[in-house]
Amino acid sequence: MSFGARVRVSRQSRDWSQTDLANAVGTSQTCIHNWENDNTYPRPANMAALANALGVTQRFLEEGEGGVSMGVTVEEVLNSAKAELARVLHTTADRIELKFSMAS
Repeated sequence: MSFGARVRVSRQSRDWSQTDLANAVGTSQTCIHNWENDNTYPRPANMAALANALGVTQRFLEEGEGGVSMGVTVEEVLNSAKAELARVLHTTADRIELKFSMAS
């Protein structure tokens, strides 16, 4: 998964628009669009703000290590999975239902 795809999946797992994320990071919607499409890459200060806003590590954004689940709740992990499935299936996350159970 590319840097831009990791940003998009992380953003969608929070049900945020690009504008919502831009406001949280302190940048423009155009920057978010360009990052998600791998047209540009954030400066170090923006990378830190982006990771913080999305609740992921910078390492995850930069290298894909650590996963979206790093430091987030089960609900957020499931939302991330729904967002990624929606992207692959060309639908929206609200049309996907995931069920979770743990064996003892």
